[in-house]
Amino acid sequence: MATHGIPTGVHRYDRELACDGYNLFSPYFRNETYLINMEGEIVHTWKTDYPPGLFAHLMPNGDLVRGIRIPDQAVLFAGTTGGFERYDWEGNLLQRYIKNDHATQQVLSHAFCPMPNGNTLVICLEKKSNEEAYAKGRIPGTLPEEGEWFEGKQHRGLFLDYLMEIDRENNVVWEWHLWDHVGDAPDEFNLNYILPPAAHYFSTVDWVHFNGVDYDPVHDRVCLTCRNFGEFVVVDRKSGRMIFRWGNPATHLRGRKPGWLDDGDQQLFGPHCGTFLNEGRHVLVHDNGWFRPKGNRSRAVEVDLETGDIVWSYESHNPQNFTSPYQSSVQRLPNGNTLICSTGSGQIFEVTPGPQPRVVWEFVCPWLFDGSIVNYLDDTDVLYSTTSHIIKEGHMKNMIHRVYRYARDYPAFAGRDLSRAVPIDPSIVRLWETEPFKSGYARAKNNPWPRPVAYRENAPK
Repeated sequence: MATHGIPTGVHRYDRELACDGYNLFSPYFRNETYLINMEGEIVHTWKTDYPPGLFAHLMPNGDLVRGIRIPDQAVLFAGTTGGFERYDWEGNLLQRYIKNDHATQQVLSHAFCPMPNGNTLVICLEKKSNEEAYAKGRIPGTLPEEGEWFEGKQHRGLFLDYLMEIDRENNVVWEWHLWDHVGDAPDEFNLNYILPPAAHYFSTVDWVHFNGVDYDPVHDRVCLTCRNFGEFVVVDRKSGRMIFRWGNPATHLRGRKPGWLDDGDQQLFGPHCGTFLNEGRHVLVHDNGWFRPKGNRSRAVEVDLETGDIVWSYESHNPQNFTSPYQSSVQRLPNGNTLICSTGSGQIFEVTPGPQPRVVWEFVCPWLFDGSIVNYLDDTDVLYSTTSHIIKEGHMKNMIHRVYRYARDYPAFAGRDLSRAVPIDPSIVRLWETEPFKSGYARAKNNPWPRPVAYRENAPK
């Protein structure tokens, strides 16, 4: 086991300012989902038959709704996973839904959202041929005739996202297809908007790429995060119409396009995990800063849907302290703090609200892709090359896609004993209780990792 570099486990824990609770996440390529306490100890585990695809939700009754990554998927790009499952607290399988049709190349993607009625909203992909896209308005010749090859599999055509609501008996009770909402109007998706070549990552065929879905039960609306369009949109479920969009006016022929070292009027670059706040009046989203002309950096952004204004944001003085080009998540906690998962560094941290946010809890994932546990990360734990459609080169091997925090008084924990906490590994040091971490020193001596993990200074936005 390594003895130098960046320590794993909990780096900082401010008991007074942090939102006390339990953190739910699924390490990559492991069949377990873990609930860990604020000290980084395991208090509950669900063991399943599939690796994660790519995160899980804990329901108020204690059920776990978990994405699964099945083998032999019909489509290999776009983070497709193939299905989701529901388990009770004791680990008994209650539901399994799989969508993976090789004939039509329809497959469940990686984003899903449990609903208050017990159903689950899922994002799927469907294929339209080049000819169908041209007939619908795509400029002829702008789609690759041979498609895109990925991991030895050819993907020809245009792959579009669609939504399904799945009930507990695996019936589809509602659908919404992006294909039905293409056009030139501001409330439609323009078939001829495409990413610049440097940033496309298969966007020639993986066109819009929804990577987040959230449901607003107050207004019966859905929030969809569009990675390749650099925006999130809000859809009214009854009419099916897009009623709000924010992040990139160029997608609907408005505003100033980005240029050389110029972000233009675009606000979001490769965003993830847009979620409703304040009974559907605001949206919180992770702005990855993916191929941002002014330089890659990530931030958390809260937007008022009535005014379109940014009402709060978080970023770091030094972009390398907080940047993840792919994946990642944000969550508003009950005490007003915000929990951020920075996938590329396997890092989770909690920040306070207001104009000068502080980091009050921080955790670095100790699980690597091969299932091993390390108490330090060094330069050998950086992924320098990959052929995986899930994992990207340049990321750390301890990536986490998404994390959720549940407060101690969350109904799922009522009557359940969570006192039998088990360390992830005895070798992981309780850093937040030791010097020099208490005094604010963050970097290990001769640290080869380019990202300082803890005790960053943060700039108000």
